[in-house]
Amino acid sequence: MKKILGLDLGVASIGWGLVETDEKTTGQIIGTGVRIFQSNQQRAESAPGESSNADRRTKRSVRRQRDRRTRRKKKLYNHLKRNELAPEKKGWDQWVSINPYEIRAKALDKNVSLEEFGRALYHINQRRGYKSNRKAGSDKEGAVSEGISKVREHMDNYNARTIGEYCFKIYDNHLENDVEHDDFDWRIRDKYTHRSMFEEEFDLLWDNQAKFHNGELSEKLRDETKEIIFHQRELKVQSHLIGNCPLESDKKRIAKAHLLFQEFRIIKNLNNLTISDENGLSIPLTVEDKRAIKEVLDKKDKATFNSLKNVLKKRGTIDNNNALFNLERGDRKYLEGNRTNHALSREKAFGDDWFDLDEEFKNHVVDVLIHVDKPEVVKNLALDKWDRTNEQAEYLSDLTLEKGYAGYSEKAIKQLLPHLKEGLEESTAIDKAGYTLFKQKTGTKKQLPMPPEIKNPVVYHALIELRKVVNGIIRKYGMPDVIRVELARDLKAGYEHRQKMNKRMRDLEKKNDKARNALQKAPFNVQYPGYNDIIWYNLWEECDKRCPYTGKSIPAEAFNSGEFQIEHIIPFSRSLDNSYANKTLCEADFNRKKGNRTPWECVEAGLLNEGKLLQQIRKIPWRKRNKFTQKEVDEDKFLNRQLNDTRYISREASSFLKHLACESVEVVKGQTTSLLRHLWGLNTILTLEDDEMKNREDHRHHAIDAMVVALTSRGTLKRLSDENKVISMPSWQDEEESSKDRYDEMKNRLSGRIRLKDPWEDFRNHVEYAVNGIVVSHKVNRKISGALHEETYYGPTEEEAPKNKEMMVVRKPVHQLSKKDLKEIRDDRVRQIVNNEVIKRMEAGNSLDIAIKSLESEPPYIISSKAEIPIKKVRLLRKQDPSIMHHFDNENGEVYRSAVYGNNHHIAIYEINDNNGRKELIEEVITMMEAARRVLDGEPVVMRNHPEYNEFIFSLSQNEIVKNLDDDKLYRVQIIESDKRLTLREISVAPANASHGKIRKRPKNLNLRKVTVDPIGRVLDAND
Repeated sequence: MKKILGLDLGVASIGWGLVETDEKTTGQIIGTGVRIFQSNQQRAESAPGESSNADRRTKRSVRRQRDRRTRRKKKLYNHLKRNELAPEKKGWDQWVSINPYEIRAKALDKNVSLEEFGRALYHINQRRGYKSNRKAGSDKEGAVSEGISKVREHMDNYNARTIGEYCFKIYDNHLENDVEHDDFDWRIRDKYTHRSMFEEEFDLLWDNQAKFHNGELSEKLRDETKEIIFHQRELKVQSHLIGNCPLESDKKRIAKAHLLFQEFRIIKNLNNLTISDENGLSIPLTVEDKRAIKEVLDKKDKATFNSLKNVLKKRGTIDNNNALFNLERGDRKYLEGNRTNHALSREKAFGDDWFDLDEEFKNHVVDVLIHVDKPEVVKNLALDKWDRTNEQAEYLSDLTLEKGYAGYSEKAIKQLLPHLKEGLEESTAIDKAGYTLFKQKTGTKKQLPMPPEIKNPVVYHALIELRKVVNGIIRKYGMPDVIRVELARDLKAGYEHRQKMNKRMRDLEKKNDKARNALQKAPFNVQYPGYNDIIWYNLWEECDKRCPYTGKSIPAEAFNSGEFQIEHIIPFSRSLDNSYANKTLCEADFNRKKGNRTPWECVEAGLLNEGKLLQQIRKIPWRKRNKFTQKEVDEDKFLNRQLNDTRYISREASSFLKHLACESVEVVKGQTTSLLRHLWGLNTILTLEDDEMKNREDHRHHAIDAMVVALTSRGTLKRLSDENKVISMPSWQDEEESSKDRYDEMKNRLSGRIRLKDPWEDFRNHVEYAVNGIVVSHKVNRKISGALHEETYYGPTEEEAPKNKEMMVVRKPVHQLSKKDLKEIRDDRVRQIVNNEVIKRMEAGNSLDIAIKSLESEPPYIISSKAEIPIKKVRLLRKQDPSIMHHFDNENGEVYRSAVYGNNHHIAIYEINDNNGRKELIEEVITMMEAARRVLDGEPVVMRNHPEYNEFIFSLSQNEIVKNLDDDKLYRVQIIESDKRLTLREISVAPANASHGKIRKRPKNLNLRKVTVDPIGRVLDAND
């Protein structure tokens, strides 16, 4: 008999089942349970590897940039004021009212006052241009580069010496009047400019004004001012994100572009390379044969197998090209060469001299190209230290070598290379070098330690919860002999299916190779096309080189310019579909307008014309074309992502569990679990409606899966195979010799029914009994994190409001209004215009929703004798409860805006004695903002000794457990409302919006007792 622990892992749940069995006909269930950690579900709904707080972090980053800009402006102003280049504060308004563009143009030739010159410098500080990073390689980089080139071209055409003089000519209409049939945007804003433009202007302005202000504009002052304006924070070092080497755990993995790895990859491939003739007979490759192939690979980025066969033909090793390399089976076309040598031995870089250079120098050059971000640094090194021409230096400053990191560190590769050069395969070389990568180490720990730091927060937090559960099981039941983890992957496909998959993969590889080859030629000229480059090219071909939305032609020159972007047809945030089938190219301007909408919603909003859209997508494949006309989106929260995360969690968990001193840790396929659960009749334990489907509305289904995982052994699968072998039907002549039962059994098998005997007698009843005794454990959320208040700000008014309410105003985009909002528009004239426009569009046959959505692309206008002003946002007058809002005061202590509080942290229950001596319960809801204030002020978050109340009873936070003494059931706290009502949910009920197993009342109206449930489901007194 063995004690086996089965684990069913998900992104927000762990089901476990501990059984004791001989894996034949005898067994028993020792224990089972479920742990739910719903906060991880929010992380899973974010992008892979991204925290659920990513949106807040992005906005915080924007605030930090704004604050840094503000500090820089303040620092510059104080610096200018100290040096008489700016007035005191009382002269601020007059100073900033000076037209800076006029001063920046005038100061190039004429004398301006010191304060006017300071105003020009202050303006340069506000918009100082884009500074590039040579390793960025983003879509934005291409768009910025193109925009900068256009601005420089127009500056040259109109003799503008600086960007400031150019902007003044635009401002003063000097250029616009001279230009006809030019589609260039003549607005001053929204232009891409480079940092060097402003640095050049600064130098010209300072040099000219220094002539007019003797001694007042010193070189020291110049350097100090320039440093303040153009100071750039260095990027944070990201080396900690590089993975550790599996052979040398304290070393980081080597960059693929490193010459050492390039040689390692070539030699490893050569050691794996064999060749056979057309009859399949092996042809031995001599050391000289492989050396000849290596000479080719050392100088090329890749070599086709046909070219390598030509090398062997010249040597007489093979007679013709009918021979076949083992590595080209499956339609692989080439071997990777030394891509770094190939890039640096081009005439644009070092030419053939590269191969004769000292190894130390070559490694120095490669290290610079891998690690240095600034193109100007590389260019200066190439000119001053590497003895390159200006053209070669330009090429090297823009050169990007092969990206990514290898599987091993530099130290490990140096240990492996001597053995690889002897002709050994990688696994043998690892053994010879004294490493044990492929040998499973026996665990020795009696409890799981803290998991290793993992970049993916979903996986890391799942492992934290796994540790709690497994350690709790070990403490109560002892160390299991075997641990089995479910891995949500399909069973190995059959032969025909594998062949179809192989063909699809080969077809896709051919398509990608075609794209890769095209991208390496003019006009693209991409040395090493990346994944997104290939996707862009394939989508470009697929959509007939036109934007499916706008119909605008996409020239090849638009590649990587940012003008046309890869976008999700059905928005990724709503479909979680990141597949090629959900991608197309889109003009960048329209992509911004499209936002988080489907193409059909854009039609409804008036951004697209239905007829034109259908015409423009007619050449797109049918399955993808359907997405453009899809009217409804099934926003399945776990579509694709949960499966992927679950796979990753299972892999990491199996490695993590091997720390324990058990016999083995095994991985089980998810599809197997589903099949066995059905065959053993376990689906009907939690529902009688459908024995094919498990009841996902009950958390306990995870425990059923876990018990199946525990019993999914090699022996079980062998019995499944044996009991379902298809044998020949008996002939009618033999029917008398066969029992009727035997005949029916074979008939059932041939008709497709699958059978499997239970693991032991009365197995299903044992599982049902165990499941009915489960107390689901929920992770309690007491963290003080998240938004302290909602993003929408409300403004105060002096208008009267009903009792306990205040009238406030809030701004809202006109195309996002509701039917109720149309009546709450504060301005009478604006309300009449918007309502009349909506009625007009409804009379044209549109629904109310579509009529309102269309206001985005065709807004209503306020028309006066002077101008036509589009109405894009309106102010709404609303009744608000001030008690659920945080109020922001200005310097005079007056409320100038308010915001609704964010989440509530907990509710505290107290007891007081009323005037008649009777005891009464008092509830106090503590917002997240109040909890954060208490932490900052050093107060306890949960106030057990409250000055106003007699006795503290208990507090409740989200997911804490209470026992309802009226029905003797356990409930978790789902929602704490500001009006002191609680939404309680039975601990086994999974859907957050389920109508059953729910109570919504104030605590004083319930008969509750607070309890705790530990990670393995034991109920304990809360002792609050």
